[in-house]
Amino acid sequence: ADAAERDRGNFEFEGTTVYFKIDYYDAAFEYGSEDPADASITRRVLTIMVREDL
Repeated sequence: ADAAERDRGNFEFEGTTVYFKIDYYDAAFEYGSEDPADASITRRVLTIMVREDL
């Protein structure tokens, strides 16, 4: 079976649900990475949100 993507999720912090996602960009942060598993060509961006932001 294929492993589930783990690039997004949520957790509780002080009674607030916090959502997060990780995006994988090329080194210039212009496009998606051709190979997200290759750290030499990939830049990761973590976005954190609360419900009010959605």
